[in-house]
Amino acid sequence: MEIGFGSGAFLLEKAVSAPQHDFIGIEIYVTGIAKLLVNLISKDNAAELSVTNVRVFNKDAKSVLINNIPPGSLDGAYILFPDPWHKKRHHKRRLINPEFAGVLSSRLRAGGSVVVATDSQDYAAEMESSFISAGFVSDSEELSDVDRTTYALKALKEERPLKVYRFVRGKCNPD
Repeated sequence: MEIGFGSGAFLLEKAVSAPQHDFIGIEIYVTGIAKLLVNLISKDNAAELSVTNVRVFNKDAKSVLINNIPPGSLDGAYILFPDPWHKKRHHKRRLINPEFAGVLSSRLRAGGSVVVATDSQDYAAEMESSFISAGFVSDSEELSDVDRTTYALKALKEERPLKVYRFVRGKCNPD
């Protein structure tokens, strides 16, 4: 699952590289969904034409998790460069908070993981605190494929340090 997939390039790459797995993309902006669909049917992407393992939701992520994803059914999720809402009065709009981390935890299987990335240092601290409070265990994560996303490349070009975390759901998390 990728929450907030933007243009869908990362989601599409994952789906093509692992056709035996199903992928869910959640995006609230129609333009992002349109970009993904264009890439799915583009003649320049012949390999992607056969992609049948992607499902897309054009809804709020928390709503999708609660209403469409059964508890314990996800192997993992990516949340890459969510809007940091820099102004203090807008922090309440941030996607990742303790409540959201708890909902996501309930939908992951035991041992399932969440990879999150940001170039906002204060949001990184809030993300870490939110996932730890929801019973996740922090695991180190190298940039690996995350460093090729549009926002990662932009941040690296502008010499802003990236924070990438991998959080693993413990076996004793309450559902």
